[in-house]
Amino acid sequence: MAIKVEVLPRRFRRIVMVRFERAAVGDPQLLIPQPDDRGYADATHGPIFGLLQGDTVTVRLRREMIESAGSLFVTSSDESIFKVVTPASGELPNTDVIDIQINGVSGGTPKTATLEVRFKTGTRSTGVATRPVVPTGPIVHQATINVWDPPLDVMVTPHLVTIEQAGAPAPRPSIGTVAAVNAILDISRAIWRPCGIRLMPSSGATFAAAARSHTVALATAGVVADDFAPGGEVDTILNTDHVPHTVNAYFVHRIGNGGTLGLGISEPTRAAFGLSRPGIILADQTAGGVIHDVPFSGNDLAHEIGHFLTLPHVENLNLGNHRNDTWARRCLMHPGNRLPDPRRQFQRDIGYGELTAGGTTRGRRGALITVKDLTQLATDAECARARGAVSTI
Repeated sequence: MAIKVEVLPRRFRRIVMVRFERAAVGDPQLLIPQPDDRGYADATHGPIFGLLQGDTVTVRLRREMIESAGSLFVTSSDESIFKVVTPASGELPNTDVIDIQINGVSGGTPKTATLEVRFKTGTRSTGVATRPVVPTGPIVHQATINVWDPPLDVMVTPHLVTIEQAGAPAPRPSIGTVAAVNAILDISRAIWRPCGIRLMPSSGATFAAAARSHTVALATAGVVADDFAPGGEVDTILNTDHVPHTVNAYFVHRIGNGGTLGLGISEPTRAAFGLSRPGIILADQTAGGVIHDVPFSGNDLAHEIGHFLTLPHVENLNLGNHRNDTWARRCLMHPGNRLPDPRRQFQRDIGYGELTAGGTTRGRRGALITVKDLTQLATDAECARARGAVSTI
């Protein structure tokens, strides 16, 4: 095969024969990891997928400059770390988009091997299907596979909070949360699992079973004022029935009178503000009526868990001064990680797609937790940073 490409003197051009990507469009799924596929000029030279030992996950391969009739084969560089499950022979079908299943055999912190894409060559059988016995062709692309074991379990205690108006005559006006905690946390779990972090209910079999219900009297029914002073309303909520060594996530109707939908308070942030406890507060909606539907809430809770695990916003830039490039907007820790117009090819290429809710179609939110540590970025390697903070919970 020959490809004619003009390259200017003293320049280089990377030829992308095939490309790995997330194997789904839409909400994060537990066994479909999001790859960190930034920075192909770094030491990794390709995307990184993460999975737990024992998991069988799906990754997707897309042909870019190889026609569908071209013969390709996938192999594991070390089958003691992970194996290719589907296709069992390793031989890829003659389609442009191919889903590959791999199984984590033996993990560590992590153990690493590569998923190699080869041209299919080698010794052929006779009298049976003509498949290579040993794939010896050149590697045209590869992905790094991180297999984690044991998982870092982060226990989550959901709190369903009803806020009544203090000082009002009985019966006091009150508004409670309507959050669907199991569905919300299923999305958050899927986002964090490729880092070897497993979100678990602090008690019982499900997050709903672990949930605790409270009625708290504050100035306005249903509203937690965004008051970070010691003894203020945020402090009052975070100090309600706190369960040690867990992420205490308080679901409320609303936070303040602006656009705030979530607060993630790490231990260092708690100390800086003089608050009683670290924790997370997640609202059902804003004062302007923006609804925290399940996909939005699940992504936002995962984002606030990132803050709880000491992660800042991407490049330490807050909303209004944020980065607006393609890689940053895909990141979970971007302050406004809603992606662009879903009709654009960019949305389809990165695998999130569009979401229609309440009659409005919008881009879904990015969910990438960075694994690579690109030297030009200040807040990279979020996976390792978050894992380092788990022991402090």
